[in-house]
Amino acid sequence: TQRADQQSAMETKIRAVYDEHKGRHGYRRITATLCHSMNELVNHKGVRRLMQKVRLRALIRAKKCSRYVTGLTTVHLLNGLQRDF
Repeated sequence: TQRADQQSAMETKIRAVYDEHKGRHGYRRITATLCHSMNELVNHKGVRRLMQKVRLRALIRAKKCSRYVTGLTTVHLLNGLQRDF
């Protein structure tokens, strides 16, 4: 009853932060936002549990691939900085 009301209020706050950042924040950053800017004392485990309950997941960045192809360029650059390793 009272605990359910607290959880629903916290779910609303989590959803607000999640939507404000367009789904890019995970439970760690949402917890930090709630603790610092909104002055809410929340545990990261509770935020994670409520996010799983509501099925909120952070967007994961795509991994960047290397574009270097071995042996394709034969151009050597001058030692402009006079570096000697």
